[in-house]
Amino acid sequence: MPLTDTAVRNAKPAQKAVKLFDGGGLYLEVAPSGGKWWRLKYRVDGKEKRVSLGTYPDVGLKEARERRDQARKMLGEGVDPSEARKSDKAAKKAASLRTFEAVALAWLDKSAPTWDEGTHAAVRASLVNHVFPAFGRLPVSGVRPADVRELVQGIEAGGARETAGRVFQRIKAVYRYAVAHELTDTDPTYSLKPAEILKRQIVRHRAALSERETPQFLRLLGEYQGEPATKAALQLLVLTAVRPGELRGGALGRVRPGAGAVAHPR
Repeated sequence: MPLTDTAVRNAKPAQKAVKLFDGGGLYLEVAPSGGKWWRLKYRVDGKEKRVSLGTYPDVGLKEARERRDQARKMLGEGVDPSEARKSDKAAKKAASLRTFEAVALAWLDKSAPTWDEGTHAAVRASLVNHVFPAFGRLPVSGVRPADVRELVQGIEAGGARETAGRVFQRIKAVYRYAVAHELTDTDPTYSLKPAEILKRQIVRHRAALSERETPQFLRLLGEYQGEPATKAALQLLVLTAVRPGELRGGALGRVRPGAGAVAHPR
């Protein structure tokens, strides 16, 4: 006889699990602890199997029957409901490991050994405060150029132009990591240029570095995670820079390999 809502509600536990059958393989299992589980019994290739359809009262009798009917429809199509559920769980787990937030945290962990604690904390804070709320839960392959553009422009509109630029470079670094590790085939930052999506920045020339400040500058340059071309250009400049007095009147033919300055022609 099919179950009723009253029978399900009033079902009492016993020393051993109690099974109350509804029909079509559906039954309510009452555990000795009092918990109530909807289960479906079925056969595949002559082998008896079971699959859970939820717990009572979260899943009522009507919904349990609907889930039973869906499962039996799958069986009719040659699909094992239990195996389909396992595949679905595996797919969801894989997807959760490929959200932008998960990939960004993996990039942070990989980069951490090359940074000091302050740099690591600052980079992580910028992602947590600005990027993760915007699209951290999206699949890393599902973030669009428009998502990145709107984010950095919003930060800039709040009066933090430099922060907007740094956040953009960090998103770009995350996607370089993601593409390199085959976590996505697309990079939404590829077509975006800071000069095109952010307002033009007024350049204020800074005083030359003192000899005392140079080691700190070189350390920070080594940790820089922005455009590789910018970093390479700065490193080249450090290796080839000469004083204005040494360069004035210099000739290309007078530059010697390994020389730190250009000799003034006599």
